[in-house]
Amino acid sequence: MRTIPLILFFASFCSAQNTQVAAPITPSPGFSSGAGLILSETEIPDGSNPVLTIANFITIKNFILAKGLSRTYCQMYDNNPFYVFINFNTYLNPDIGQGNIDCDRTKSDFNHLVVQTKNTPYQYWEVKWNRKGNDLIVQQAWTKISSQALVKEVESILRQILKEIEKAQ
Repeated sequence: MRTIPLILFFASFCSAQNTQVAAPITPSPGFSSGAGLILSETEIPDGSNPVLTIANFITIKNFILAKGLSRTYCQMYDNNPFYVFINFNTYLNPDIGQGNIDCDRTKSDFNHLVVQTKNTPYQYWEVKWNRKGNDLIVQQAWTKISSQALVKEVESILRQILKEIEKAQ
């Protein structure tokens, strides 16, 4: 069987790196369009965690939309709503995916938060508001960690972001 090298680009490697794969690839449930290979994911029902709530998610999203700039961070979208916090870069992806490839704020809502750590190597955390289930889905790309550790990490990240927002207002 002959294999053809395939170059895949992921959000966490958008700026400078690529991954070459010389084997057939089939999409899997763990593949995310936003930040690459999702290895850790869990759902948080609203109200089950004091920090990971839909109200806090909306606070962060609205702050980024009101105070942030636009910046392209991956090849999936252009001009994502963006805000720089002390330890994190944050981006919002459109609800309708590439149906709003230019991230036009009048075209769709932005209920997909991507948090990039500023330390090296970069890590990407995703928080999505699942309106159907009225819960948050938290994900971490490239690293397999337990659901409990994932919740603890994302809770710490959002707590830091919320403190910065409180100081800025």
